This record gives sequence, structure tokens and C-alpha cells, in this order.
Amino acid sequence: MKLTPATLHARARALVEGGASVQRATDALLLEIGPRADLPRAAVESAVLEAFAAFAQTQRVTTPVQRAAVGTSAFDVLLRSKGNGTAALRLDPWKHMSESERGKLSPADRASIDTALRELERKVAAQGLSYVPVFGYLSLRNRNADVFGKPQEQVVPGKDVVDATLPGWDVGVVLSTLYRGSPTHPGAVAGLSAQEDASTPGAVLKLPLADAGRMLARLIVREMIGESDLEDRDARTSNGMYIPRVLDVTLADGASVPALVFVTNPEGAKDPTGPTGEPLSVGQLAYFMLGKGGFVGEDGTQYGGSALDYWEKSYLALKVSLDEPVNPSLQTAIEVAKLVEQQKTSDATLRLLLEGSFVPLDTVRFHKGAPHEAPKDA
Repeated sequence: MKLTPATLHARARALVEGGASVQRATDALLLEIGPRADLPRAAVESAVLEAFAAFAQTQRVTTPVQRAAVGTSAFDVLLRSKGNGTAALRLDPWKHMSESERGKLSPADRASIDTALRELERKVAAQGLSYVPVFGYLSLRNRNADVFGKPQEQVVPGKDVVDATLPGWDVGVVLSTLYRGSPTHPGAVAGLSAQEDASTPGAVLKLPLADAGRMLARLIVREMIGESDLEDRDARTSNGMYIPRVLDVTLADGASVPALVFVTNPEGAKDPTGPTGEPLSVGQLAYFMLGKGGFVGEDGTQYGGSALDYWEKSYLALKVSLDEPVNPSLQTAIEVAKLVEQQKTSDATLRLLLEGSFVPLDTVRFHKGAPHEAPKDA
């Protein structure tokens, strides 16, 4: 069987409409594809579940026989109170995470995730969406294979990912004390902060309802566990980099959908603007862009590195490739940081350029110690 995303989903739909259960349809497709396709079972099962989601919206799947045909678990997840069934949408990433992963999230982090997911459930169901929207604005926008659980080339634009804009929010900075900096010299990475009259271009990841819990688990590990290296201020206040929010995003066709978005945690020690929310000066931004961090994983892989390298290769490269405007303050700060990095300034000029720079004391005060291996400059 010649494999393309279109043929895979068409064949999955045919099998589902023919009465095959999720397991039978998945097994049949894997046999037809053959071992040379190098396609994981999870990707095939996801295609089958998506086919069922589309089928369920046009059919009344209510009898025990029909439930048995499609599979009870798929039925319970996909059919809501719209005349096709009475089961409520329930997003449960926790059962797809290891005990170790769950343990790296503080009680405040877990509470914020649960609160956001309950709101997302209500809004997705109320709008009758056949997917769970997640908004990405930088790496999540175009490097999301780990969330979908399939190779990046099989993530289909227009189907798995669609262009979108987040109104009222702008790209700013949040501090990294592990991957791109240290507690004593944090590095700047991208974050989202509320700003009136601003908007942030990005993309909506369309997580199939039937597999959304598993995909959300991967997303939480990626966005909230990677730098969970600070103790919380107290039992109710997270010190994490990001917090999950449910925000309305605008799709390319003008439609508005509620999406899960990870924004800068304004109460955390890694928000450099602090409780006042005052914007950083160019010199302060440049200082944080000069942060360096990273660590060597158990497999010998080097993770993280220079914050300046992050901004050049991630933020600037994406904006140039998509012909999107660059935030002028961030652009200037990148140029200043490059001058300092290349030692093209005198000491007097350096002091002037980086005037007002500071180290947030709480990134040292609340640091747990190295959660992986000792960070080192890269």
C-alpha cells in the first residue's frame, strides 16, 4: 500500500464505516502498510480515531451493538451530549504520565493544569469542536512531532496544524535557569505576556479528541517539566516558567476557538518584569540574552546552551522564514548582546549598554539544585 496522509485517512475511514473497531482497523492498516513504512502503531491508531470522530458526527452511535463496533473507550471520549450520546469530554493527561513526571510538577502547577483543562473541556464541548486546540507561537508552531507522536513530515499543515493569531498577547521574555542560563545569570527565552492592542501570530495544533489526553501529557512534559528547577514560593503560588491558560485565538478564516496556551507565569521568579510588569530596557534584555546554560543528559547528549544562540536560531530564523515583523526591542537587544559577546565594546561602553542589569534574587533563593546533571556553559 502506497502511504500518504490522504490514503491513510481514507482507508481508516472506510474501515471504520465498515464496522471495524479501533483495534481491528488499526491492525488491518498495519498489515496493509507493511513493515517497510516505518510508521508507529500510535500514528496509525490516531488516524483511525480521527476517522471515527468524523464518522461519529454524522451517525447516531447509541446502541450497545454500535458501541461494541467502534470501541467503548473511543465512544466515551468522542460522543458528547449532542444527540449522539451523553458522555462528557474528559481530558486526562495524568494517566499517560509516569509517576516521576507527575512528581516534578508542584501542587500549584498541577492545580493550574487541572483548572485550565476543566475550562477547556467546557468550551470545546460548547463549541462542538472535533479536536482540542493548542496554540503555539515559536518552536511549538513548527516543531511539534513529539506532541503528535509521529514524525514531523507526517504532521499535515491544514489538517493537524492551522495558522492562527492570539490577540492581546505579545512575545516577551521569561528566564531560563537551566537550559539557557543559571540561577546567578539567568538566560532569556521566549514567553507570552498580555499586552493591549498586540497580537501574536502562530498556529493551532488540532489534537484529536480520542487521543488528546496522551498528547496533552507530552505537551505538559515539554512545556512545564523541562525547567521545573525552582521551589514554589508557597503552596498556592507556582514558580514555574509558564502557566496554562485558555484563550480565544483567531483562525485564518476568521473563526474564533478556545485554545490551551502556555504563557509567562506573572507570579513566578522567572518573570523578569516582576509584580510591576514594567518592560525591561534594551540593556536588561541584552544582559539576559548573554546567559548560558545547559547540561549533559544520561545518554551523553548536550542540551541547551547560549540564550543568544536561541534567539538567533529560533526566534529570528522563524520570523525571517515567515516574513513576519520582529519585535524592535528584542531585535536591538540581540544586536547589543552580539556586540558584547564578540567583545567589540570598551568597558565604558559595556557598562552603558548593560546599564540597569540585575539578577533576580529569587532564582537563587528558590533553586532546588541541579535536577539533571550539573549545568555547564555551552
